[in-house]
Amino acid sequence: EVSGGSFTPPYYQFHVSSAAYEPAAFSFAQCPDEPSFECPVLYLGATYVFTSRGIAANHPFTLGFSWGTLPGPSVRYEFASDALPMQLVGTSAQALTVAVPAVTPAEGLKYYCVAHPSMVRSFAFAHYSPLQPPLPASPPSPPRPPAVPMAPMAPPLPPPPSLQPSPPPSPRSPDVLSEHECAPS
Repeated sequence: EVSGGSFTPPYYQFHVSSAAYEPAAFSFAQCPDEPSFECPVLYLGATYVFTSRGIAANHPFTLGFSWGTLPGPSVRYEFASDALPMQLVGTSAQALTVAVPAVTPAEGLKYYCVAHPSMVRSFAFAHYSPLQPPLPASPPSPPRPPAVPMAPMAPPLPPPPSLQPSPPPSPRSPDVLSEHECAPS
C-alpha cells in the first residue's frame, strides 16, 4: 500500500499488508545511488502489489528505472487495468504488480511522482532472510466473547430410514390357510 505524496523525502509512505497481517511499514536501507538517504527495501525474488491508500491527487505515484519511464527489462510489472491511468492516486482501483528478479536489476528501480521530476527515489534491494521477516508478527487478537448456545427452533427430525434391505417374509406352513384361500386339489 502506498499513501501520502509530498515534496519531502521519502515522498510517499509504504506499508506491507496481507490477509494475515496488519499493515506495517516497509523496511528501509541505504539508497544505492544516494548513500546519505534511506530507501524502502524490496526483497529479491519477491512479488509486490502496489495499491493506493490515499495518495495525494497532485502527486500521482508510479515506478520506473528513472523519472518518466516504466520499469526496465529485468523487472516484470503489470498494471491491473489498461483502462485506467498507469499511475496510483487517491484510492483508485488501479494496482501495479511488480515481480522483483532474483538478482539486483542492473537498471535499478525507482518510484516517482508523475507530475514532479524532483520527486524520485530508488528502492534498495536485499536478499530475504528468515531472521528478518518482511512482515511483522500479527498482533494478538482480542479475546472473543463466549459463544451463546442457540436454542433449537423446531423439534429435531427423526433419523432417516435405514438403508438396509428388509428381511424377506417368513414362509408360512402349508397347512395354514387364510379365509380367502382354497386348499389345493
